[in-house]
Amino acid sequence: MWIWIIVFILFIVLSIVLEEAGYYIFKQYLYGSKYGKQLKWKIRMLTLLTLIKKKFQINTHQTKNEKIHKEIM
Repeated sequence: MWIWIIVFILFIVLSIVLEEAGYYIFKQYLYGSKYGKQLKWKIRMLTLLTLIKKKFQINTHQTKNEKIHKEIM
């Protein structure tokens, strides 16, 4: 009796592993290895744009401070 329960559980585990492996292989076939590289480039570009945006905000803030300082003097 216990052997049938163990066999049934192993069958379920094996089917889950095969399903996930099939999904992974299909995804690699469909998108290829470029998908990961494209994702990395998207993250890099977003990081770069964020840094540029922050730099622009810092420069704008400094410019406003300089104008205020000149107006005071």
